Amino acid sequence: MLLFVFWLGSLGNKDEHANEEATVPLLGVDGPVPVVGHWSEKELRMQHKHVFRSLVVAALAIAFFSVGTSQADPPGALGFGRDDLSLANVGFGSAVSDDEILHLLERHNAVPRAAFMWISGLTGTHRTYEAKDVSTFLKEARAETVETFRKSLRGNRRQLRHFVKMHAEEKVISDDDLQIQSRSLLNIRATLKAGLAAAQKGEPLIYAMEVGGDAASLERLMKEERVRTSGRAKTIGNRIVVPGTLKPEAYEAEFLDPDVQAMSTQDLYRRIKALAEGIGKK
Repeated sequence: MLLFVFWLGSLGNKDEHANEEATVPLLGVDGPVPVVGHWSEKELRMQHKHVFRSLVVAALAIAFFSVGTSQADPPGALGFGRDDLSLANVGFGSAVSDDEILHLLERHNAVPRAAFMWISGLTGTHRTYEAKDVSTFLKEARAETVETFRKSLRGNRRQLRHFVKMHAEEKVISDDDLQIQSRSLLNIRATLKAGLAAAQKGEPLIYAMEVGGDAASLERLMKEERVRTSGRAKTIGNRIVVPGTLKPEAYEAEFLDPDVQAMSTQDLYRRIKALAEGIGKK
């Protein structure tokens, strides 16, 4: 399962991995999309100019943010029905190559459960609920990331068409809120295109992993030089909770396309209209 959210920072910092789940209908997306984390429907639906940039992006990117603790399991179900597995979260300090993760996890017989990803301003989680070898898991994470960005770009184009249909150029020129929306729509498109290109080229995606394994092997894994942060699962009440790995600080930066930010209001509208009509590739 893959969840992705583009976050521009104006909603404030969120913890990294959450265990609450909801279904929220998102703008420009066909049907409801599962949202994991502390993104309430109220937050996603607020139409306030100071948060609109974040909300449009979250809607168009086909939600994938997970936010503190990771997936919680009942005792006796630590990993794919295996009671002999311990769980841990390991963070690498930055996104690392798939090959490096493959060799690291295979060296310690670690079973992948979730990958926490960042690329071009987009943050996401890929999680499996069945046992898979590391190579298969990593290939699926990348393939689903690519497909998610493609779908999101199609959703973005639908949103552009809706924007042009609802708002004439004269109205946008005279309305500050609509100008904010215009830049948001173009910024998310630029971000999605950059993320898609990077994912297709095989650039690093994963900055942390949730894994299972025997206790001794996980202890050795957590002592690897490549692992910068780590935590073992804890039993809280009748639940087993894996501690989260915070995103590297550099990944919290707000992404704004400089070309979009430099556009005049008239150029913004013309670009949106051209994209809505299928003219131009940007």
